[in-house]
Amino acid sequence: MDPSVPATPAEESPVVVARRFVAAGIDSCAALRRDDLAQRLRQARARLDEPSTVLYVAGEYKQGKSMLVNALVGSAVCPVDDDLSTSTVTWLHHQDPAVARIRRHSNGTPVVEEIPLEDIWKYASEKGNPANHLQVDIVRVGLPSRVLAAGLTLIDSPGAGALRGGAAEASLSFLPYADALIFVTDASAELSAPEIRFLREALDVCPAVLIALTKIDLYPEWERIAELDRSHLARLELPGVIVPISSTLRFEALQRSDPQINDESGFPELLAALRTGILDDARGKTAVRALGESSRALSLLLTSIRTEHQVLADPGSADGLIDELSSARHRLVTLRKSGARWSTILGDGITDLNQEIDRRLKSSVRDELEKFDTRLSDGDPAGQWEPLTEELRASVTALARDTFDQVQSGAGDLADRVTDELRSAGLQTPTIVTPDGVDLGELWDSSDRSLPTEKRGLIGAGLGTLRGTSSGVILLGVMSNLAGIAIATPVTIGVGVIFGAKHIIDERKRLIERRQQQTRTILREYLNQAQAELSLESRRA
Repeated sequence: MDPSVPATPAEESPVVVARRFVAAGIDSCAALRRDDLAQRLRQARARLDEPSTVLYVAGEYKQGKSMLVNALVGSAVCPVDDDLSTSTVTWLHHQDPAVARIRRHSNGTPVVEEIPLEDIWKYASEKGNPANHLQVDIVRVGLPSRVLAAGLTLIDSPGAGALRGGAAEASLSFLPYADALIFVTDASAELSAPEIRFLREALDVCPAVLIALTKIDLYPEWERIAELDRSHLARLELPGVIVPISSTLRFEALQRSDPQINDESGFPELLAALRTGILDDARGKTAVRALGESSRALSLLLTSIRTEHQVLADPGSADGLIDELSSARHRLVTLRKSGARWSTILGDGITDLNQEIDRRLKSSVRDELEKFDTRLSDGDPAGQWEPLTEELRASVTALARDTFDQVQSGAGDLADRVTDELRSAGLQTPTIVTPDGVDLGELWDSSDRSLPTEKRGLIGAGLGTLRGTSSGVILLGVMSNLAGIAIATPVTIGVGVIFGAKHIIDERKRLIERRQQQTRTILREYLNQAQAELSLESRRA
């Protein structure tokens, strides 16, 4: 609805209008015995009844991200403690009864396993899964929650280093998939330079950003901090609503069923901002998609009815229509044969795409090795180990983003080639409108490998909507893991710092050269591991 036009009692929400049209379409399809079209419209109605709005929760280490997520859903599902930090992407959605699953790698193969809810911390925290040695990409949790049942899907990001290097790159690459970002910063201090830098980049790729100022129960001067943060945003001309909250008070309010404490927690204001600024917009997009499905189904019905009417009005035209039908059937039989040209184009195209991605991966890894080798030749690794590894993580995460970008671009080009071939063979391919939202259930579970027929503009981090198993959520998990792979410190770095000064100059030079060689070996192993994982995931895309 146009916001410039005053609302009238007669006007209805887009979702209500879409439901009415879809219901009418289902009845029409059923009356004409088109169960195939009716089923498509039932799926559209299910999306209207259970919309999915993706909220990504990000922020620096120990700012209260997981506590906020727990407070929103009313359950202590995400690991929260002084010695527990989130180490793996955690995805929460509505489901009754509750269930938890993990996606991890077993002998190089991605597998999905169900786990007890009480064991989530063993897979999603640094304490239970240090350096992610269990190779978990995603922890997926379904919960019976009123907030999630309203159509929210929450993605809790890993904590340590979230706004630096590879972890920041992973978050920014996922944001185009999200409907909104909840950026978490606590009330102990005003926004830092890294936080503002991350917000500036996030606003370029994410349609809506809410800033949750957490732990207001711990810091009496939270109002002053909130005003300082608002002034920073205004000075830099960055949009974003700041909502002060206390997750501790929220839990207390839920346990006591106390509306006054709940008001003090700030969560009613946060939920109101989510509803008016994000949920309503996402529902509108779902309604538009459902109306499009209804329109296409009714168009097919009308074509069938017009054909029948033509035959009844002019019986002599029946022979011509039968000939057209026979010709169409013959073309379909030809197209379904294993040696059909479109099938060859598709098979060869997938093979070529995989080979090209592998070639580019090897070339990129070789370039990275040469770059870091030059860096190592210029000095002693002992003095630059931390910035060196941080730069390496950022480079590898950027490489992951570029690889998945190549997958989408190549798949789009291949889809165009197959579509052109089908059209040249006389098959009329329907126009398919790609939804703006991402169906996360489909992305996790579906084995559908169909290629998209409409390529979308690449925004910000350069990612559009990937389908099937190659989803934005899986991409986020892979990138976060690459950013978090443990890079072992060369043993001689510590030894050399202690004893190097006690040796003659030649011995010190020998130690430096040994450290350089050890470092080269470690970086090469890390890059080779990253290349192997990216190659595997790109082939599954």
